[in-house]
Amino acid sequence: MTLENEKKCSPAAERRCAVFRLSPRAILPACALAAALALAFGCASTASSQNRKIHIVINSSGSISIEGTPCRLSAVAKKMKSLGASPQTSIAISVPASGGDAVMRDLTRELASAGFTHFVFMKPREIDASVSSSQRREPQGKRSQ
Repeated sequence: MTLENEKKCSPAAERRCAVFRLSPRAILPACALAAALALAFGCASTASSQNRKIHIVINSSGSISIEGTPCRLSAVAKKMKSLGASPQTSIAISVPASGGDAVMRDLTRELASAGFTHFVFMKPREIDASVSSSQRREPQGKRSQ
């Protein structure tokens, strides 16, 4: 039955079917292209992963530590360069929940004057919840009957 159907195909239908047939000659260049793209993207991700992130902490007292080592504000740029930081290095700065604004401004000036432009300030997460008396429910075991 299938042989009869194949014989009944028009020449135009045969051309459409031929487009979707994969020959070994078509598979080899496609595989080579896929491998080249995979290698190219692999190299790009390897190069971008070499960008390091340095972590700076500003304590609630206003003291600064870089990668766990205490540091004066005036020595921040020197310490960053000794760690191998470049202007493209990402810098994550943890700040206390309250206060520390003056130290943040001074640290920003110090980093910018040293040529560092990729830094972000991170505050601790806070959750604030309130429950009104109309929303409050009593536990199952303490209900009065």
